Amino acid sequence: MEEALISNARLLRVPTAFGIKKILRNVLALQQSIKSILLGQQSCEFDRAKRYYSFFFMTPHVSASVFLDER
Repeated sequence: MEEALISNARLLRVPTAFGIKKILRNVLALQQSIKSILLGQQSCEFDRAKRYYSFFFMTPHVSASVFLDER
């Protein structure tokens, strides 16, 4: 599920701050819905998708330093 959220981001035409906030809110809603359906049987955090979409808020200088720190 998380992979679909990330891989389909390439279909966004012009991602705006408002649109990315809506996506992050919808990811949270999806996470809560799945948790309630599974009744806590499986962890479903969507951390990778949240981190990926939060990169849209970063400037190029900040995002480049994030990648350099992870190496």
